[in-house]
Amino acid sequence: MTAPIAPKGGSSLDFVASSFNKYVTSEVVVTGTHVVRSMLLEYGAAREAQSAIGTPLSLFVTLLASVLITKEFRSILGLASQWVEILMILFTVASGVWTLIAMKGARSKREDANIDRLLGRLRR
Repeated sequence: MTAPIAPKGGSSLDFVASSFNKYVTSEVVVTGTHVVRSMLLEYGAAREAQSAIGTPLSLFVTLLASVLITKEFRSILGLASQWVEILMILFTVASGVWTLIAMKGARSKREDANIDRLLGRLRR
């Protein structure tokens, strides 16, 4: 194994450090805490809306698979098999609507969940 070639007058560690610093930029933004707090709350709400899709989507997929795969429903808790089938279909439709509402909410807040947009607003 060979060490990287060092530039003239420096060590190989200086060469690696200089190539790393070439791609790292930083800046200082001075703003009030109330502005940062409100922006972070908006960002957190947007991220929460995006993660809220998981529960209704997984429930919808599970119920849809159950309704499509099951040939014959059995009576449960004294309900006739036709009623069990109707309830399963209604729960599947309700979870599908819930999934669509969660997707719409996540899509409307997609711009607020962008960290670059948040930093751009802080720079103003």
